Order: sequence, then structure tokens, then C-alpha cells
Amino acid sequence: MASPGYIPGPLVIPLTFQIRLLWQLANGRAATNVLHAIVPDGLGNSVELANLIYGTIAADGSTATYFGFLSSLCALQGVDIRDLRTASQGLMESTDVAVPGTGGGNALPEEVALVVTLRSALAGRAHRGRIYLMGFDTATVEPNGHATPALTAAADAWVAAIRTTFEANAISMGIAHRGHAAYVNRLGATVPAEAAGTDRVTGHKVLDAIFDSQRRRK
Repeated sequence: MASPGYIPGPLVIPLTFQIRLLWQLANGRAATNVLHAIVPDGLGNSVELANLIYGTIAADGSTATYFGFLSSLCALQGVDIRDLRTASQGLMESTDVAVPGTGGGNALPEEVALVVTLRSALAGRAHRGRIYLMGFDTATVEPNGHATPALTAAADAWVAAIRTTFEANAISMGIAHRGHAAYVNRLGATVPAEAAGTDRVTGHKVLDAIFDSQRRRK
């Protein structure tokens, strides 16, 4: 159900790029992680920028460590970028080669995910985010069904590397939210209008080792 304050029309968020990580899962299905970044006014979107971001992530040492927990049938295919500063902009997709997982176990079901929580300096659901990581193999599961400590540490380090990659390219990982009109919530309180915007991510963490489930991946 849409928010009572939902404003229809093309998505426009000032100073914001959408950056997606593009995956192929072990069963051949496509998956994405949708991230956002705060960008300076003069930065243009391009295939070159997509290749630079993807290439830097792929070459980082934390990627080699983290991908050791992914099924060898799962691969990061690339990244694509959409400029949200103006309505209806096209995607710029990286062209470099895919990076496969290097785990030796069988693949876990596609819906099994580990959640990395993103925090900003502001409170409230609109100012927090989540990244659902997936593609793991059976060696990442403890006897109690939880993720191994090595996996949670590697996932934290990999997201840190992505944030560092963004910063090295003059952008900052952010938590984007649509604008909404004022409305009265189910408790009868008036929720004031809020403009679309993106909050800078100030921290991230795998809060627990319990696997989650996420199916909206196409």
C-alpha cells in the first residue's frame, strides 16, 4: 500500500545517484542491491564512472575475502548508475567482466540473505536503510543455522569497502527517500510534508547473525 502522503510522478531526488549492484544467482536468476549516493552538482553520469566504481570494488582485498563465502555459481555482474537529479534518466552500466564467488559449498536457497543495516545522523525509519546480501554457500552456516562469525565480519568489511570506493570518487553512500505530502497517520497524528532527499550514511553493521529472507530481487 502506498503512503497516504505519496506524491505520484517520476522520481526526482536532489544530489542523488542510484547505484545498483547487479548479480546472477546460482539458479541463474538476476538480483540487485539498490544503493544511493550523494553527489556534487557538477558530477556527470557515465559508463566510465560505472566502470571505475565497479573496477575499484572488484579489486579491493575485502572483495576477495567476502566472495570466498559466495557460491561459485553466483557472480557480481557489474554496476549500473541512474542520475535521479532529473526525471527519467537512462542507466549507465559497467562493461567489465563479472566476478564469481569462490566458495566450495553448495548454494543456499536464493531467498537466504544477510542484512547489513545502514545508519544516518537522523532517527526514524525513513533515515535508516538495509542491504540484503545473498548468494552464500552452505559453508557459511553454523550448526544452529546462523551465519558464521567470519561471514558477518567479511560482509561488514565489504560494505565498508564500497563506502570507501564511493568516497574516493567524490560521492557518499546515502539513504534516499521520496518526498511526501502532509497526511494524518493511523493514530490520528499529522505527519508534516517532507521533500525528497538523501541522508549521508554515517555507519553500518550486521546487527546479528540470523539469516533473513528477501524475495524482491528481480
